[in-house]
Amino acid sequence: MVIFIFADSDIFAFTESEESFLRMYNPDQQFVVTATRYLKPLSQTAENMTVITSEEIETMNAHTLADVLYYINGVQMTIEGSPGSVAYTHIQGSEYRHVRVMIDGVTINDLSDTFADVGSLPVQIIDSIEIIKGPASSTWGSSLGGVINIITKTRNFSTDDPEGSIRLSYGEGQTYDLGAELYGKSNRTRYYFYGSQLKTDGLRSHNKTDWENLYASVDWELSENVNVKSTLGYREGERDIIELSEYDTSTTGEYRYLFSTLALNVEPVTGMTLNISLRTTNSDYLYLTDTISTGMVLDEYTEEDRVYGASARFTWLTDKHNIIVGSDYDYNELESNNLTDRKQDFTRAGFYFNDTIVYKEFSITPGVRFDSFDIYDDFWSPSLGVTYKAGKHTLIRLSASRGFNVPSLFHKYGDSFFYAPNDKLEVERVNSYQLGFETALSKYIWLKTTLFRHDIRNAIESEFLDPSWTFVNINKQKREGIEAEIKSARFYDFFTILAGFTFINTKDSEQNGEIPESVSSTVDIELKYENNKHVNISLRGHYINRKGVRPLFGDRDSTFIWDIHLNKSVKNSKVKAEMFMSIRNLFSEPQYLDTYYKNPDRWIEAGVKITF
Repeated sequence: MVIFIFADSDIFAFTESEESFLRMYNPDQQFVVTATRYLKPLSQTAENMTVITSEEIETMNAHTLADVLYYINGVQMTIEGSPGSVAYTHIQGSEYRHVRVMIDGVTINDLSDTFADVGSLPVQIIDSIEIIKGPASSTWGSSLGGVINIITKTRNFSTDDPEGSIRLSYGEGQTYDLGAELYGKSNRTRYYFYGSQLKTDGLRSHNKTDWENLYASVDWELSENVNVKSTLGYREGERDIIELSEYDTSTTGEYRYLFSTLALNVEPVTGMTLNISLRTTNSDYLYLTDTISTGMVLDEYTEEDRVYGASARFTWLTDKHNIIVGSDYDYNELESNNLTDRKQDFTRAGFYFNDTIVYKEFSITPGVRFDSFDIYDDFWSPSLGVTYKAGKHTLIRLSASRGFNVPSLFHKYGDSFFYAPNDKLEVERVNSYQLGFETALSKYIWLKTTLFRHDIRNAIESEFLDPSWTFVNINKQKREGIEAEIKSARFYDFFTILAGFTFINTKDSEQNGEIPESVSSTVDIELKYENNKHVNISLRGHYINRKGVRPLFGDRDSTFIWDIHLNKSVKNSKVKAEMFMSIRNLFSEPQYLDTYYKNPDRWIEAGVKITF
């Protein structure tokens, strides 16, 4: 479980003239970049998308990306304990390996088992999070379950004076989170620098974590129509994984992640843009199992990921069209003591096209992508999306797409005491259909509903073939269901209610219709209080129910976890101070898949953020 596979990247660097051109035809619109890899209005986006802003993240008092995703309707999280712990992400009941997670378009899933370590990503660098629920292969390639794209704080700094903030929180289990950021603009250069440490002695037994993060971004505007952007990120940390006292063993992990990007963005004439980007990612992972009584090492697992890639994208914008043509190339290399021959690599080249056609109240988005691999079959990923404005406050969305997910290198070449390789493993395939309805029923209520169906073929499962396990392609799976969200306007001047519900029906033709641990329903509720004295109180509840749970492992679900967050801000002419406190799992309810990875009981933390 390390990081970075298929690192598609446009770095999302836009000139001021590009944004001005788009807003000329779409004033007062919210824009997203993830659906087509270029800015477009959310009202013209057929995909089922959720956008979370930095202002919303502030009210959650979150530490990592996992803390934010935990509250999002349609996204299901499995978090294994304290802040900074391992966390698995699922969208509409997908496998975690089907969810592609990116930072500014650079994928952070690892090469070993396509795991995205959202439990170690700090939230302070985030300007917004864009989530596509459902396959996005016609734009991004391997992404059968969906895409989560983190947009960092790099584009909106206008002051010539440096600004920044310092944030410190402290809670039970000697849990502290210290972070500082500095940002601003100097002539034509925008910059952003961030550093942090998140550490805890654990909110349950054997659950220590310690993470250090550095991130830097510099955007040079060489002229009105040319800019260059570079980013550098580094994370290192260690965490306790599991302790089996009855067997006198414990397991810990050590991690190091490094990535860098460089992008050139050129606008030769108004409405046309060329983007060329380079990237490299390196990560190392050490997994140790030893005896508790003596400290003797029993097992050592090592992994090194290396990814080198380049992308090019051409964009042509008019008042009726938004045409995107692009390509990606990646070389991926994994070294591990649990792989056949200890090292495996592969290359991938991808080519994509999409257009957003605006005609009266309709916007139509056809798209297609071709991916070519040297160790897998080539794959075509077409898609078609339509939105229709049925009145001033109502929008209908319809989308159909074909997508895929590439097996991880461990699934294909894993060779250990427990697993045997299967070099015949094929890509997982999906046909997806979604119908959405979004409306302001009145000035008091906003409602969004989405019906979805995902038909999966060649789904990968583990199978016991004496004397060990291996991964195989089974026949078919089906995931279908409904998402619903509702939000009220303010009532009694201070209060707002938000609620989300997801129902998922998952069937497997090879396992008598039931998939163990599959999510069947979730409920998310938030009651917000905001007044004019800069006081915010948020009460959040999260419920999850799973099918086919395993009593042998002590599974617990069908419970509500309630968190309460309080924020109080004080301002003067130069400095803003924000004091905050959170009480998590207010009623100490259990919600976990395995008794060895229990969620923490009620715990409290408080802190302060000073912005200058």
